[in-house]
Amino acid sequence: EETYRDSDGSRNDMGAYGGPNAFPDLSKSTLLAVPAQPVAGKPITFTIRLVNLGAPARGAVVTVTDPDGTDYVPGSATTSQGTVTVNGQLVFDVGTVTADAPVTLSYAVTVDPSIVSPTVVSAPIDIAWMGGSLTHDYIVIVNGLAVYLPVIESRNAK
Repeated sequence: EETYRDSDGSRNDMGAYGGPNAFPDLSKSTLLAVPAQPVAGKPITFTIRLVNLGAPARGAVVTVTDPDGTDYVPGSATTSQGTVTVNGQLVFDVGTVTADAPVTLSYAVTVDPSIVSPTVVSAPIDIAWMGGSLTHDYIVIVNGLAVYLPVIESRNAK
């Protein structure tokens, strides 16, 4: 087991580079689906925002599998950095994601018009970089039923 020392000679258990930001951290990346309540036969646009809170994430690649019950909208995939390839899956090769420059990815799918009842659609997204990876599942409910609840206000008489 290696022991790392800071410049003052004290022990550093955070690794060779030390500090809480010694490694890439893409855990705060976000996923957004519009519309929030999709319906059958209509498109859903997914936007992925890669946010890095640590050291540069080199060789970052985002792989998206079309959710069941949807079809990719040709030409809809975009990226603010790097390239996108469509080959059964969407592969966004974004290169290095730094802490000061989030990367935005976007693509659209059309929901199968034969879906008639409320149906869960899951969009699996894999994010990988040199030395790490994480997977997100974004879930939307197609043909979901809106529920409106009453607002009850309580006023204390004094």
